[in-house]
Amino acid sequence: MVSPHPHTPAGSRAAYDSGSNNDYDPSTDQPDEEPSFINNNEALEEIIPDDDQPMEDLSDDEGEESSTAYRGAGAGESIEIDLINDSVRHFDQHTDSIYSIAVNPRLSGIVATGGGDDIAYIWSSDPTPGQTSQRGQERKSQKIIFKSESHGDSVTSVAFTASGEFLVSAGMNGKVMVTRCTNATNPTESSSWKKIAEVQEVEEIAWLIAHPTDNVFALGASDGSVWVYEIDANSPGSELFVKQAFYNHTAPCTAGTFAKNGQLIATVSEDSNLFVHNVETGEVFASFGNDDARFNVDGGLYAVAANPAGTVVVVGGSTGECKVIALPTAGTQTGGRSAGARRGGSATAGTQSAQILATLSTQSDSIESLAFSPSLPLLASASVDGSIVLYDTQRWAVRRTISGHEDSVVKVLFEEGQRGWLLTSCSVDRTVRRWDCRSGEEKFKWQGHSDGILGFVVDANGRTITAGDDHISLVFEETSAAPIVAGSTGQP
Repeated sequence: MVSPHPHTPAGSRAAYDSGSNNDYDPSTDQPDEEPSFINNNEALEEIIPDDDQPMEDLSDDEGEESSTAYRGAGAGESIEIDLINDSVRHFDQHTDSIYSIAVNPRLSGIVATGGGDDIAYIWSSDPTPGQTSQRGQERKSQKIIFKSESHGDSVTSVAFTASGEFLVSAGMNGKVMVTRCTNATNPTESSSWKKIAEVQEVEEIAWLIAHPTDNVFALGASDGSVWVYEIDANSPGSELFVKQAFYNHTAPCTAGTFAKNGQLIATVSEDSNLFVHNVETGEVFASFGNDDARFNVDGGLYAVAANPAGTVVVVGGSTGECKVIALPTAGTQTGGRSAGARRGGSATAGTQSAQILATLSTQSDSIESLAFSPSLPLLASASVDGSIVLYDTQRWAVRRTISGHEDSVVKVLFEEGQRGWLLTSCSVDRTVRRWDCRSGEEKFKWQGHSDGILGFVVDANGRTITAGDDHISLVFEETSAAPIVAGSTGQP
């Protein structure tokens, strides 16, 4: 989920074509037998890529400017611009900032984007037959598969369910829409998608997430409420029903995440409160508030993440501080019935079993994104101060600080599968970068946006697809990334 952020400036529309290539072969990049971390004495050293170092081996295009021909939707004429662009494809149908992006977990190449133009689009990142992306040639936008234009306000959240069958989109006006894929064998046809449900329970939606296994999603609202919905396409007229509704937060609910394979949901708010609920029973599994001096973060909490095992939750606040919470083990939870399904109220019992494990005070400005590695004991924290900090989750010590971005880092995401040591990040500095967390080395850097990047996804084919403040979504591949100068990361 990507939301508008006060630190992210509004942008202007730009034109795009393919850019530089490198000779890097991802298949040769294999993990070490053991993940290598720096020692404690090096923990606070920074890795600062120097993009201004001269390149030893320039391509045949040395000295030439990359002039791009581009035809936007309804533009009527081509626009030529001089812009470094490493993308292989693009989608340009939005007429305002793209605030949200999601990739379908089951249907290859299917992407959804939502924007400030009050529209959610479904489109494909796959190349069309005969499509080429050569430097200096005009390139057309990816085609619209489905257009959802009845939101009535900015579409700030989009998410596909785990089955890939449903797209859930939500707007700032509180309206939620569910679109179903009725023909999974041909998902690139417009006729394969159909709107099946709509609901509007709150005035403004701050975030929306899909359940990791079921046709369930959750959202957080500006009034502090949290709603969990289940989708049942076999119940015409009542495809959406409320599974749980929580009213514990007394300020806008800013972020949420499912934990423990979807059994729990953790949410945070502007008044620095954390609640962890049991999704099935509605009970409060753990909670901490601003009345606890050990937990309180001035200015509120804006990010939350749970480790793969569902035993630890980390929250990040506006001051750059993070709190690490150990959740109760099975059978020790002492929370009572909360404001569960459709009823208001607050937790009725304490949660003494949850413990504060650590306070992380490494970064100097608001935490925008938190991500756990699925295979290594690492947590990545992204900040408005432009830094990414990697923490060892076994000791909660700083492993490395990466300061390669030149502006706010909006999102970080570890790669799934065998390359779990790779971390991708995007920034208001208009770049997407991929890091080797074992060494801190910058492996890839993608450019092409004319304004900040508000989010990204990585699909099953390894493509990185962005949501741009310049109204554009770009598709990047590792073979399209700009070459990285050896040693330019300033490694310790």
